Amino acid sequence: MKIISIAIPTYNMEQWLNRCLDSVIVPEILDKIEIIVVNDGSRDRSSEIAHSYADKYPNSVVVIDKENGNYGSCVNKALEVATGKYFRILDADDWFDSSGFVDYVNRLESLTVDVVVTHYAKEFVGKRENSIYKTSTKHFDQIISIHSLQANSIDFYEDLVMHTLSYRTELLKSCNLRLSEGISYTDTEYVYYPLLKAQNIVFLDILLYRYFIGREGQTVSISSRINHANDMYMILDRILSKPCPIFESLSTRKIQLHLLCTFIASYYWSILVIQKLNRENNLFLEKFDERLKKWDEEVYNEVAKVKCLGIAYIKYWRSTRKQIIPTTIYCWLRQLSGKY
Repeated sequence: MKIISIAIPTYNMEQWLNRCLDSVIVPEILDKIEIIVVNDGSRDRSSEIAHSYADKYPNSVVVIDKENGNYGSCVNKALEVATGKYFRILDADDWFDSSGFVDYVNRLESLTVDVVVTHYAKEFVGKRENSIYKTSTKHFDQIISIHSLQANSIDFYEDLVMHTLSYRTELLKSCNLRLSEGISYTDTEYVYYPLLKAQNIVFLDILLYRYFIGREGQTVSISSRINHANDMYMILDRILSKPCPIFESLSTRKIQLHLLCTFIASYYWSILVIQKLNRENNLFLEKFDERLKKWDEEVYNEVAKVKCLGIAYIKYWRSTRKQIIPTTIYCWLRQLSGKY
């Protein structure tokens, strides 16, 4: 059995795919890893590039060519064929820190745990400096119960995100993980659903993932967030279509609350902060807000506490039905800080 299966969703990534694949083709651990490149109907040379690696490293690289179905469909397809003990995602325009990757795989070999968390760095287009995000915990290399995690010791905006997380493959298959297809931002589902089923977790003091930010067409851009706000709604609609899970453990409930608030607030943010609030969006958000309150009042109240630029903007909107943060000023500050 391979130690880890690495899913690489790929759509028109000929400019970046070589860098991505070169970062995981490390001879000393190559026999321990399974690299699954899922070509999502690319119209460029992505498939050709991926197959050249599969031809050269047939025991470690698998290529799946499929019709376009967006990000979630690629992860689903990779999970179907994954044989590694662990599973994680690496986007085709990102890469692994090669030295960190060797340490990471060797550490995984002796571990049996549901969730593995590592550090990541944000690499900005046209900038030499990067931003390294280390997990908030001070307790590395200790397998602990998910139920023992203290919510106030975790930064849910940075610690538990796709770039930091690996899962035991059997956990993903046992909880029948299947991401939504045909829409963006399904990495939200990759984070949320498995963490509800996981029993234990370990934090490793390893910088692994290098997250490339700022290229044209990236889904984290302001314009993409506006154009695909409905995609986030569809993901939340799927979560809210079932009763809110009730956990016996108070700490697990707090973790669930923080995850949900992170995801839900990002939808409000896409309507109330990064674009001017029009009548149609206001009415739609009102209906969603009412639905959220009926679904779980505690989640509803916690979301109101989320702040942007130090302002509880959701709470303000609920009382006034108006924006408080000027869109132009926020976008200017975001661009100035290099967050795109």
